[in-house]
Amino acid sequence: MQLSITHFVFMPVGVLVGGLMVWPILKGTLARADADARALGEDERRLLAEQLKAASHEIASLNARLAATEDRAQRIQSDLDQTSRDRAQLSKRPEMP
Repeated sequence: MQLSITHFVFMPVGVLVGGLMVWPILKGTLARADADARALGEDERRLLAEQLKAASHEIASLNARLAATEDRAQRIQSDLDQTSRDRAQLSKRPEMP
């Protein structure tokens, strides 16, 4: 088989025509894959936002419980200090005969 100039002319024309025929198919497939990926990403983002909101509420609740516990511990410490002072005063009193 001899190669002529027509072979070199029709080869790029054939590649171009084939590419033009395949492009709409690939374009549709790529658009569908892009839409699916965006939808999946949006669902994942929504789920993560809900988890973040729940975690934030849990942190706020735990912080409130911690503050209440710290207040209670402070009151208990104050009571203990007062009891220690009362005991010290009682031990300093002279005993009655």
